[in-house]
Amino acid sequence: MNQDPTIELVQELIASARKERELVTAGRLDDATAAMAERAARMVGLPNRDNASGTLRALLDELFEEGERSLTLLRAIRDELGDELRQGSDQRHALHSYGDASRL
Repeated sequence: MNQDPTIELVQELIASARKERELVTAGRLDDATAAMAERAARMVGLPNRDNASGTLRALLDELFEEGERSLTLLRAIRDELGDELRQGSDQRHALHSYGDASRL
């Protein structure tokens, strides 16, 4: 018996979301972004979780959770980069202040 094509699609999307997380973890953010865009395009037309039942609903929940894991990693990277940029800015400001003070 053939499986429901929607279920097959969601299973493929779950695998894609896991691959995206691997790309993010490996620091391949451009590849991850491209994969996320492709997955988003393939998700068009999927039923709303609230309108799905049984296996499909469980798979849609899993797909959402996989996507959230990737977003959590991306947010952590963003926050880390923001911290590093702020530290660099603070150091640059301290150097300029020192330079200004040494001219007095």
